[in-house]
Amino acid sequence: MGQKRMPSWNEKSTVDKILQIVQILLSGIVILLCVLQMTGVWTGAVHVVEPLMAVVMLIMSWQYRNYNKLMSMFCLAVAVFVTSAAVKIFFF
Repeated sequence: MGQKRMPSWNEKSTVDKILQIVQILLSGIVILLCVLQMTGVWTGAVHVVEPLMAVVMLIMSWQYRNYNKLMSMFCLAVAVFVTSAAVKIFFF
């Protein structure tokens, strides 16, 4: 279908490696904050989780831009949706 394969770690550029590490760290933070929200330890965690999820999806969109355009556009659409949901929660 004309899609390139994702490069291995050694083939990635320095920027892509940094983005991958940031994505993993942010994903871990999102999971931790979701657990805090669900257990009731921090009820305001949702206000931090949603923007972080949007950032993770933007990073994924950037990483897929050359390898799978459909996945890249889907990640971008999800990031826009999550951002709009966060704005609705914050201001309405």
